[in-house]
Amino acid sequence: MDLSDIWVYGRIFETTSGFQGEFFTPNDSTISLIHLGYNEKEALKMMQRLTEQHMYILSLKELQ
Repeated sequence: MDLSDIWVYGRIFETTSGFQGEFFTPNDSTISLIHLGYNEKEALKMMQRLTEQHMYILSLKELQ
């Protein structure tokens, strides 16, 4: 399954423990992993939640 097209932060891959997301840590070049869910539905929900949180944080920075 290729979900990477909708995850702008890095790659998505499936392991025996579910879907993992790879992303770069802000302000440095460290690559980190996050568990997104045990199945595609959970992974998509988590990806949406993380994207919405990121957009919210960016909007707060614009207010400063």
